[in-house]
Amino acid sequence: NVLIKKGSQELRADFVIVNTVTEEADAYGNVVMKRGTEVWRGKRLHYNFKLGAGDSDAMSYSAAPFRLKAGKVERMGGNMYRAKSAKVTTCEHGFDGAHFMVRSREIVLKPGESIKGKHTVFFLGPVPFFYLPYWYRDLDDSSGWRFRAGYESKWGGYVLGSYRYSMGEVLKGETHVDYRSERGAAVGQDFGWSTDASHGAVELYYANDDMPLDDEDDPDKDIDASRFRVKVKNTSTLSDRDLLYLQAEVVSDVDMREDFFEPEFRASVQPDNYIVYGHRGDGFTADILARMRLNDFYEGVNRIPEASLNVLRQPLADSLLYYESQTYLSNLERVYVETSDDQDYSSARIDTAHLINYPGKYFGFLTATPRVGARGTYYTATRESSTVETTIPVVITNTTTGATSSGVQTNSVTTLADGPGKLRTRFEFGCETSFKAYRTWGGAANPRRHIVEPYANYTFVPEPSILPDELYQFDSVDTFGEEHLIKLGVRNKYQKKIDDMPFNLIDLNLYTILLLDPAEEQDALSNFYFDGRLQPGQGSLVTFDGRYDTDTSELARFNARIQYNLEGWWQIGSEYHYAVNDSSLVSADVTFLPGHSWAWNLYGRYEAEEGRMEEEGGYIQRNMDCMSVRTRVSALPGYTSSGGTEVDDEFRIMLEFWIRAFPEMRISAKHGGS
Repeated sequence: NVLIKKGSQELRADFVIVNTVTEEADAYGNVVMKRGTEVWRGKRLHYNFKLGAGDSDAMSYSAAPFRLKAGKVERMGGNMYRAKSAKVTTCEHGFDGAHFMVRSREIVLKPGESIKGKHTVFFLGPVPFFYLPYWYRDLDDSSGWRFRAGYESKWGGYVLGSYRYSMGEVLKGETHVDYRSERGAAVGQDFGWSTDASHGAVELYYANDDMPLDDEDDPDKDIDASRFRVKVKNTSTLSDRDLLYLQAEVVSDVDMREDFFEPEFRASVQPDNYIVYGHRGDGFTADILARMRLNDFYEGVNRIPEASLNVLRQPLADSLLYYESQTYLSNLERVYVETSDDQDYSSARIDTAHLINYPGKYFGFLTATPRVGARGTYYTATRESSTVETTIPVVITNTTTGATSSGVQTNSVTTLADGPGKLRTRFEFGCETSFKAYRTWGGAANPRRHIVEPYANYTFVPEPSILPDELYQFDSVDTFGEEHLIKLGVRNKYQKKIDDMPFNLIDLNLYTILLLDPAEEQDALSNFYFDGRLQPGQGSLVTFDGRYDTDTSELARFNARIQYNLEGWWQIGSEYHYAVNDSSLVSADVTFLPGHSWAWNLYGRYEAEEGRMEEEGGYIQRNMDCMSVRTRVSALPGYTSSGGTEVDDEFRIMLEFWIRAFPEMRISAKHGGS
């Protein structure tokens, strides 16, 4: 019943022989050696407290998340262990019943840092499934193998595999080897870096595609079997006030991202390429960027370069006036798809907007902020169109009698040409007013408060000196016209107190826009807008927004999102998107018993306007003490597109498994469609 302690080291055993000079100990019987969070158990241990090294026979080791059992263990000092005939698992059950286990002839373990083995066999339950003559794993969660297997109609059966590894303190790598039975083999290589000053990645991917064209693709598309993607991104902190952002992506063809990187394609149909330098000053921000299209099968607006200066709202000298401004210097080019008949155009543009506010409070409750603004926009080239009419002789045949007659056909061709440089001036006058009223009840035990905030925002912008049809169109700056309106609204908040802080149970904003100078066939008041946020309790959230058209007396647009999480029992996410005569899309995702031994998920999207199910599926997940296994199934029913193209049914089946101690071992979904 011996107990020996030195610092964080603690040794317990039935019997111990100790040399107090060399600080060596030989322990026998029910040996337990603790060092911080590490625990060693066995029948015999030789240990040197001074060196922190020792050896033993038939010892077991545990330190979250690992458990190790070996025929012989040697502690080498420097927090490193060598184990002979070793077994390693993260399962809490005995080794004989472990769901996942590694057996190795020799393992060298550095807790919290790395583990490496010689002649290593991996087991799922009692079944060996993989062998490596040399195995190394960085115990950083982001390292190690990742596998995903399944079936998709467009891919066939597939196995996506990758291995992440450290290449030093700064650089990490990930190598991808993928196989799809319908598409063939693909490989990829990613490099990521992270320092105190910058972080970023280079992603390379190449596929030798056996089926580069899907059934519903345009047969005139020219897509080669050799397909690739190169993506670079980086964020650098040059100082506490200066940042540099970079993102660039080049792909082999217009369908590459949709076919192999569907989640990214859903987020953005085409890549955004830019480099931006930003500086934050005292009361202002300044940026200079270059944004460009890198593949000519996309369209967009090149900004090479564009510089901006944003002066934040601040007092004007010692007066009660506040000043703010935005200035952009842009070299713009509108570029179309290479096969388009549209004509590219370009212009340099200097756009500067200045606003002066005079905030004040009147009668003790009314807040009013009058404002006056001026905006000047200079274009080096404006839009001039010309139409050329040509006539050609034609022969007209009467299909009934067969008689022929001659005539002429007139063809009109409109072309764009650069007009002279022009300055557009635009002025703005306005005033924003609001006040708050509230009522409380419920007493100190359960206080409640209702806040009502009516507001009005008057805006008058006379007709600018140049109208939009005289300008090349690059963005919203080129669309400005005359405005004379009042935005009328009221915000409602219903609050309670949580931890002595106000908590919004309901936040609802209702408003409309009253046109004071409507066009000939335009109503002065035609739409009501609303947006709100409901949070009736912890784990539940409802957000919504929409527009009601009074002309047609119908809801023109409505979006709603519902989230509910009853921890340990179920999670619900649902969305509804409605646009009159266009779309009525419902989606739902429900997970039952997340975190329990078994978990079930159902999800789907239904387009009511077209009367078709867009996608439906779900998964079953088995959570064991150290490993999770998930089987996911989904179906995308076929349909006929608006252009008359027949889209086939699509099915997806996927199998995933991961060690629960290392959830990051799951493969990234960026190479998949599910």
